[in-house]
Amino acid sequence: MNDFYSVEDVAELLGLHVKTVRGYVRDGKLKAVRIGKQYRIARAEVEAFTGGGMPSRPARVDVSAVVQVEGVG
Repeated sequence: MNDFYSVEDVAELLGLHVKTVRGYVRDGKLKAVRIGKQYRIARAEVEAFTGGGMPSRPARVDVSAVVQVEGVG
């Protein structure tokens, strides 16, 4: 089965901005098929673009902190 991704999906997978991925498509660096007003990118094309297997999703890091400010109750 051949999976297809939107530009937004590929941007998230690669940790890039959507405009960067669209630029790669426009420049011919990343092959895509235009369906209506949207691009669809085959899994095989993403693998070829990255030089190997499908990249894993970038790790998400959540950070929190407790700050004590003098004079504030």
